[in-house]
Amino acid sequence: MDSLAGPFNAGGDHAAIVEGERAIKDTVVARVVRRVAAPAERVFVAWLEPTSAAIWMRSALQALGLPGDIRRIEIDPIVDGRFTFSDVRLEGEASHWGTSDKDEAEHHSVVMLTLEPDGDGCIATLNHEMEGAWTEFVPQAERGLGHMLEHTERLLAGAEVRWARILELGGDPVPWPSRQSHRPRQ
Repeated sequence: MDSLAGPFNAGGDHAAIVEGERAIKDTVVARVVRRVAAPAERVFVAWLEPTSAAIWMRSALQALGLPGDIRRIEIDPIVDGRFTFSDVRLEGEASHWGTSDKDEAEHHSVVMLTLEPDGDGCIATLNHEMEGAWTEFVPQAERGLGHMLEHTERLLAGAEVRWARILELGGDPVPWPSRQSHRPRQ
């Protein structure tokens, strides 16, 4: 299998400027590389299925000392699809949104997840490209990205129990891209 990759153009409080395929000069990249003990396909689904994303996201936020109060997760895992994540923090609701098409990234940061098969697992590389003004934020961003991958792996380590819970909560564990689009059930 070839590697799986997805550019996610994130909006929100920490926006960088990207124009088409070329980033404005003075960008910085927060980068985390981690071997995950799960196949790339399962990691990819865990990032694109809203209910599973809510589970690992809540856990990762709590590990960072945040409440983990997830308010909204919408993911449309198609080219030009959109996503929205929000959680409540002490300062209020933190919202992150964007598209899955780098060409639409004007005035946004770019987050890219790349998964390379590695035996019975995969090597996950998570990059967050942002404006150079956010240089001091890079260590904090890398810590957060690391928690995201760690808690994705934790979710998948207990997959049998958790996938049953996802179904119980109304999620759809059918692996993407076997469906064209998925919206959380209301």
